[in-house]
Amino acid sequence: MKKLGVSFAILCACALVAGCNNKPKQRVLFPDINYSFNVMAVPDDWPLEKKDWPVDPTEAAVRQAVYEREGAPDYFRFRWRKDAKPVTRREVTEMLFVKDKSKRDLKSFTKGKDLTMDWVYKDKGEVYTFTKKGAEKSTLPDEIRIICEYGDPQEIKSSVDVRRLPVTIYQYYNEGKVYYFTDGKLTREETQPRMEGMYERR
Repeated sequence: MKKLGVSFAILCACALVAGCNNKPKQRVLFPDINYSFNVMAVPDDWPLEKKDWPVDPTEAAVRQAVYEREGAPDYFRFRWRKDAKPVTRREVTEMLFVKDKSKRDLKSFTKGKDLTMDWVYKDKGEVYTFTKKGAEKSTLPDEIRIICEYGDPQEIKSSVDVRRLPVTIYQYYNEGKVYYFTDGKLTREETQPRMEGMYERR
């Protein structure tokens, strides 16, 4: 019951922040936090005319051009951090509930706007980031690809490899999978016995 209460509180607070600065006619898109804080599958009815494009005509035209050329993306990636690295449930909880208001207030991370969304084309291995200057295409990080497939990991660990380079470890207990990343690139994966329902995403 306590876990459900915390999840509900996070969802309400995040939805409030996501929607507070939206124009009334625009649709607010926010991820299913029980699956992932970082990505969401693109809705079947996306894009809705005038509701899913930016109000600024130049920004809307840029997205329209990418949409006409590439089609609808498979996922949206939400940028909670300036470096676009995936965020954990614990980090979001701390943003919302720690005493330090500068860390708690999500507006300090989103600058009073909706969370920035990148367009993920998973099968193509591409991601589009939109700026005031236009659209920038880059290679989809393996970390984000795995999150698209399985959601946020149940546990994230940090380590170093034989070269002393930092390694991020994604543990999916329900799937029995472990993934190792260096600078967002998958370097190793393991299969272990499944342990369903024993861990929650952190």
